[in-house]
Amino acid sequence: MTKESETQRIKELRLAIAWNKFDLAQKDILTTKTIGSWTDAELDEELKHSIRTDKVRFADLLIEYGASFDRLQESMDKDELYQDLLSADTLPFWESDYTDDIQSLNQQIKSNRMRFYSLYLNISPDDMKKCPVS
Repeated sequence: MTKESETQRIKELRLAIAWNKFDLAQKDILTTKTIGSWTDAELDEELKHSIRTDKVRFADLLIEYGASFDRLQESMDKDELYQDLLSADTLPFWESDYTDDIQSLNQQIKSNRMRFYSLYLNISPDDMKKCPVS
C-alpha cells in the first residue's frame, strides 16, 4: 500500500468521525476486508482521536478491529490527554464574542474552517492555499 493511499484512508476515517458518519466507517473504511491495511499505531491514534472528539461508537468500532487502550496508555501521557480534552478543537464552532460585523464573522468562520482542515487533515498552510475553501 502506498503512503498516499494510507494517508487517504486516515483522512476518510477522520472525516467520518468529524461528520459522525458511523455507517460509512463501518461499511467502507473499517471492515474485515480493509483491516489488514491498518497498523496498530494507526488504529490506536484514531482511537485517541475518537476519545478526544467524544465519538463512543467509533471508539467501539476501532477496539473491535484491534485498537488497544493498553497500547494507547503506554504511548501517551495521561496529562496530555486530559489537557487535550480541556482545550479540544473539534469541528468549527460559534464563539460567543462574535460581533455584528459581517466581515469579521466571515473571517472568523474561515479561520475556524482552516484550523479544522489543518488539525484533522494534516494539511499545511501552503497546501490549504491551493484548496478551494470559501
